[in-house]
Amino acid sequence: MPALLTTKQHKFDKTNSTQQVTVVGLQLNPALTIFDSGARLNLCPYAGDCAESCIEKTGQNAAPNAVHARQRRTELYYYDFPEFERQLTKELWHFWVDAGMDGWVRLNTLSDPRWEDKLGFDWFAQWEGKLGGFYDYTKWPIKKRHNLPPNYHLTYSWSERSTMQDFSDNIEGGRNIAVVMAVCQNDYRGDCRHGCHCPLPSRFKDVPVLDGDMHDARFLDPVEHVVGLRLKRPNGGKVGVRELIARAKSDKDNGKNSFIQIPD
Repeated sequence: MPALLTTKQHKFDKTNSTQQVTVVGLQLNPALTIFDSGARLNLCPYAGDCAESCIEKTGQNAAPNAVHARQRRTELYYYDFPEFERQLTKELWHFWVDAGMDGWVRLNTLSDPRWEDKLGFDWFAQWEGKLGGFYDYTKWPIKKRHNLPPNYHLTYSWSERSTMQDFSDNIEGGRNIAVVMAVCQNDYRGDCRHGCHCPLPSRFKDVPVLDGDMHDARFLDPVEHVVGLRLKRPNGGKVGVRELIARAKSDKDNGKNSFIQIPD
């Protein structure tokens, strides 16, 4: 069984080298998994169009060994959650020895279950005063994830299903909003590769935008901000990035929402 926690993610590397923190993450399969037994598990219940350009298809996440490791972890989560929790807790104790209060954990690097329900508040409480805390992005509406452990920080992920009510509920509730934006000016593709720093808009829906590609430590972000994330090119998938951008432009022209935003 591979380790549950990993630092092998581009933005973790960037975060750990530029911020005064140490970040590790748990990578499970996103969206729908169909096991050999025929059983089905959806760890991203609010996934939509984002599944077609999920970061599971980018960079190190797309490597065959990474794909295999995610499958093994997801199988353990589904078939033997008590053992999964035991191993996760054991690895976190080792992480605490090395990182202490500088250590932060992203439980949903690719997935989106409600860990406050799955693990429980007592499980999170054992890490208070030991680790810095836990953080994630989520597409769950804030009304369905408003009661959180005090050491668990969430950023809402904008999607084609999001409404202005969702926007105001999150901002007014102290939860920032991550928005994928097609801003790259290189090669006229609209998508950004690692190291590309095409400018993000200064505001989105009249809320200040911060550059979410600089690091992944969302718990350090000032509140009442939009976290701008440049659209990245997937290494694989059924739909190419040009088609995704074309759809987003069409949606914008027709007054429809999209998880990819085309800045004015």
